[in-house]
Amino acid sequence: MKKNKWIVLCSLILLVSLACSVSAPSTPVPVSEKQTFSVMQAAPGDRSETQINIGMGAGNLTLSGGSEQLVEGKVVYNLASLAPSIKTGEHSWSINQSGDLKGMPGSDFVNEWNLRLGKTPIDLSINAGAYTGKMDFGGVALTQLVVRDGASKNTITFSLPNPAKMARLEYYTGASNVEMSGLANANFDEMRFEGGAGSFSLDFSGQLKRDGHVQVVGGVNNITVTIRKGTPATINLAGALSNVNTEGTWTVHGKTYQTDGSGPHLVIDIENGVGNLSLIQK
Repeated sequence: MKKNKWIVLCSLILLVSLACSVSAPSTPVPVSEKQTFSVMQAAPGDRSETQINIGMGAGNLTLSGGSEQLVEGKVVYNLASLAPSIKTGEHSWSINQSGDLKGMPGSDFVNEWNLRLGKTPIDLSINAGAYTGKMDFGGVALTQLVVRDGASKNTITFSLPNPAKMARLEYYTGASNVEMSGLANANFDEMRFEGGAGSFSLDFSGQLKRDGHVQVVGGVNNITVTIRKGTPATINLAGALSNVNTEGTWTVHGKTYQTDGSGPHLVIDIENGVGNLSLIQK
């Protein structure tokens, strides 16, 4: 049975690779001189919750906190069609690249985003394509976070506790490599992570201030879940997981894995297709 599952896994990966090779054009998209788009949006006077939407295609995205504004930073690009546009509302702010690449960028393609968020409570949505992301939301007052991307390599860190209560944290991705750490610091009520083919690491280190519920749905992938020692957690498994490895002290009852501890309780429901699951307590 396990052998058959891995045959399916290899076949799916091969199909994805063939699809990419067929669709990729032979001639790279021509580029121009680098352009810098400066971003500077003042925080609302009443510091009320603001919805921020970030939309980009291929490139690199760096996000962090520490700004005295609502958001500030810059976008450096060398394709005129990818010039960002900004829309503002009473309690909303959006920056998007709506241009079409019309082909595959070459090695000289540049699309670098570097943005810093301020202290205003923020409902943040990120929509991106095939990109590399580095995001540190330590100390940022996020009331909600939704990330949707394609074939990405992304790291998300909550290096400091979230000063706001986050209603939901959602991440939807395709064939990607995603690492999330300090998730207990995110201070969420509900979290949902959905991934296609790839490798996903969810590290719930940090300070868990209240009970949290997590749903993880995977396809053809490897998933690592890390629980901080001393945090009471219950992990319920469903689906056709090929292999489950544990590290640390776990109590196992069928498809339920538990760790002992005191304080707020973390419940994680995992439904995975073909792949491996590693449960780590440290």
